Amino acid sequence: MENQYVFILNEKGERITSLLIGVHGETEEACLELAKRDYPNHNYVTGGDDMQSQFVDYKCYVNGQFVDYVPEVVEPSKNEKIEALKKEAENERDKLKEIFLTKQMKGLPTDDIKAKFKQIDIDLIKKIKEL
Repeated sequence: MENQYVFILNEKGERITSLLIGVHGETEEACLELAKRDYPNHNYVTGGDDMQSQFVDYKCYVNGQFVDYVPEVVEPSKNEKIEALKKEAENERDKLKEIFLTKQMKGLPTDDIKAKFKQIDIDLIKKIKEL
């Protein structure tokens, strides 16, 4: 005998949870009432083990059909972008520190390295302003 379920879906057709008829409620109507009470403002679909398998395989149910789940691309916030730029600049500074110390220990001129340090800050400010 095939199991029957009430599936609770979000607005994108992703399964939030499933209620098994006969376990979570004696009837389909009882499970639907439970779903509506515990998950208001969701979509409710009934089906069997085949549908449950589709949801377990990360499928979404849209307009009566199963479709592949496509994760949303989340654009990093402005603060996250700034932090990434700062980290990149810090990595560049770390590389220059080694060169600076080596030249300084050897008694070689370091003006070129100092200019590169300043340029990193100028470039960082420019990139931040472009955001």
